[in-house]
Amino acid sequence: MKKISLVFAVIVIFSAMFAVNVFAVKYGERLGDVLNTDIKVYIDNQQIPSYAVNNKMAVIMEDLNKYGFDVKYDNDTRTLQAIRRPDKAFNPVENIEINTNKPGSVAFPYVYTDIKAYLANEKIDCFAINGKLVIYIDDLKNYGKFVWNSKERALYLNLSTKTPTAYDFDNAWISWVQDEKTGVVTAIRQICMRFNGKQNFINPNDFTDLKLTRDGIAVNNKLTFNGRTEYWSDIDKTNFYFSFAEENIEPGIYNLTGKYKGLSFKSDYKIVESLSGIGNIAANKNDLHSVEFAFVGESIFNPTAITGIWIYFNLTQQSLYQTDLTDLKLTLNGKDIKFSLTDKISRYIYYTEDTKIPMTVYTLNFKESFISPGTYQLTGKYMGILFNSSEMTIK
Repeated sequence: MKKISLVFAVIVIFSAMFAVNVFAVKYGERLGDVLNTDIKVYIDNQQIPSYAVNNKMAVIMEDLNKYGFDVKYDNDTRTLQAIRRPDKAFNPVENIEINTNKPGSVAFPYVYTDIKAYLANEKIDCFAINGKLVIYIDDLKNYGKFVWNSKERALYLNLSTKTPTAYDFDNAWISWVQDEKTGVVTAIRQICMRFNGKQNFINPNDFTDLKLTRDGIAVNNKLTFNGRTEYWSDIDKTNFYFSFAEENIEPGIYNLTGKYKGLSFKSDYKIVESLSGIGNIAANKNDLHSVEFAFVGESIFNPTAITGIWIYFNLTQQSLYQTDLTDLKLTLNGKDIKFSLTDKISRYIYYTEDTKIPMTVYTLNFKESFISPGTYQLTGKYMGILFNSSEMTIK
């Protein structure tokens, strides 16, 4: 009993110490000291103000705005994000003060901040110095090559201008706005340019001859890179987003064409509808095309989770009601498993140039996703019409 009590006491003590270290840090609390240094930092041969912290060199994140990056603050999420812009001209900080204090002596403190720092979509360490968010220069290693000049006592970062090749470009797809109640696509706001692999930055000027059309007629609506990027690790692809000057709200079939480094591409088609044209008539059972699983993962051949079902109908349909779906049965390796669907049904119109016939797709989500390995299949009836989904296997 004494041994158990002693072990328990040690655990309690260490837990308390851990809690103090992690949870007791407050905004503005001193974390350590910035030391005076004679080391200078350069980005593409242009000096940037720098600090010595924890045996590393650090820079003010907002200063990167002047060195080939776009730095933006989001007050809602309290995040500061830097996006590399190879096309952006430098405007380096001028009259940087020479530090004549003894190297290694204490200059001033650095403190804790609850603001988070991101390079593209990668979260990095940060802290605050004199009210400014500061990051380690080492975290820019993916953006170029570091060279140390011992004679000059200077650290040079030579930024890379290498952007994804034309063959790294995967596709362009239209990002739309849906009505929350009906799921109807009511506007087109952005274009996503998707690349294979993890990409740190692009040059927006590499996209040329961009042309948006509605029902085959050109739409005059300027498209510009908005700096937003996302890396999807499950499919190993990076998305870069371009925004239109105005939302495209006119009903019709939209498509974007253009070139990336001379290689032509065409986006998917997206249909914008008017809410006034959506009625309560149930989807025609005779137009039922297929039922497939909604999933997360690289492809239908390598899903990591099954999240719901997609129900496809030929032509444009109005509404779908769960009460018209009967005898639903979900199996895993041939055995029945329990499931339930959420009440919300999303709807959008799918269109391909090959068929030139619209197809209505309804999304119904499971209340809980399925991730257990095995082969899944859904069977049931829509208004008495029997259907079987394709099998989907999670490895």
